[in-house]
Amino acid sequence: MHIKKRGLRAMLYRSAWIKKGAEGNSHGFSRQTFVASLAVDSQSLTEKLTALLSAEEADYVDKNLLVPARLAAEALRVQAEKERRDPVRRLDEAAMLVREAAALSAGAVVPQGRIKAIADALATVKSLGGSTLQSAPRQDAQKADPLVEALNAIRAAAQAVRDGHYGNAPVDGARRSKPYEIWIEISRDIDGTSGPDGLLRALQSCGWVKARGAVAR
Repeated sequence: MHIKKRGLRAMLYRSAWIKKGAEGNSHGFSRQTFVASLAVDSQSLTEKLTALLSAEEADYVDKNLLVPARLAAEALRVQAEKERRDPVRRLDEAAMLVREAAALSAGAVVPQGRIKAIADALATVKSLGGSTLQSAPRQDAQKADPLVEALNAIRAAAQAVRDGHYGNAPVDGARRSKPYEIWIEISRDIDGTSGPDGLLRALQSCGWVKARGAVAR
């Protein structure tokens, strides 16, 4: 029995020795007869293929094709499981995505809450060096002033508009555009008409900003 690999298929050939003169031949030679084919990554024989092979031939195919395929599949499974349980790989991917987000934020500002969520998640990652490294993201997030960042974001947005990020509005239909819709949401957060979840309402509920008509203490 011989195995010849062609692309993704393994071709099985049975060899027979033809003696000198058996067929009028002047020299003995080996004749190979095709038996069947199977995928090179096969891990077992089908019933149909098993019926075509002798016990010795089946053992030969098992040792030379099926066992290596099973070992390769197991190695891939172990590697996949190792990668699945590897926190460093996920952190590397997260760092890459954050860098991409940082570059994109030049043209589309990001709510501070989204950044804080990332920092809070990082604070839960167990790391070499213990609590110092774990607490650093949370401490940095606490140091950031959300109002200052909001102000900076608004000023950055204003500059982006001046620099032509959106271009000039059309003569008709500006009120149906995305920039106008976003501006309405921003202005509602600032003037308090967006409801209790807006910035002004939050500041008023904590006493930092007085409600209109309220008596100063």
